[in-house]
Amino acid sequence: MGKIITAISQGWHYRQQLHDICQNRAIATILDMTPPQLKQQGIKAVLLDFDGVLSYHGGIAPLPDVETWLQQCVQCFGSKRVFLLTNCLFPQRFHYFQQKYPSIVILHPKQAKPSPDGIYQALHISQIPAEQMLLFDDRLLTGMLAAVQSNIQTFYVTQPFRDFKHKFMAECFFSSIRYLEHKLFD
Repeated sequence: MGKIITAISQGWHYRQQLHDICQNRAIATILDMTPPQLKQQGIKAVLLDFDGVLSYHGGIAPLPDVETWLQQCVQCFGSKRVFLLTNCLFPQRFHYFQQKYPSIVILHPKQAKPSPDGIYQALHISQIPAEQMLLFDDRLLTGMLAAVQSNIQTFYVTQPFRDFKHKFMAECFFSSIRYLEHKLFD
């Protein structure tokens, strides 16, 4: 409960920046922005949330269309410039990424988002300025809040991938949270 109150309090403190993200940095899905387009905008490293951004909540692997996007991202940015930053890293997902994408750095910091610790790790590993790093996330009070605190660029995913057929309760829960966050800051 304390973590939720802290996130809401920090969100309120950064409410203008979160509102600006809702208005100016929102995209439907990660597929709406190609890695070459990101590179043209001066981005040199990309952080990716998994649940909702690369696949549905609790998925092991990215969805097929996202796999193609992810392969292009790795080719475009190179080793140690593409990061998976997730609060939910379970063994099957970890092993999948180790096998299929060994050049993607998996970050699972002790302090979960909205703490910017994972972003600071990515900045340290990549050795690039904060303004040249970008995070894709579908939650305002976790990923977007961490990005605002660390001054990196963002894209807020507004139509996250969902699987109500197989993950009904989890998807309802996270859809409700996303809805409330959006209403608070839009």
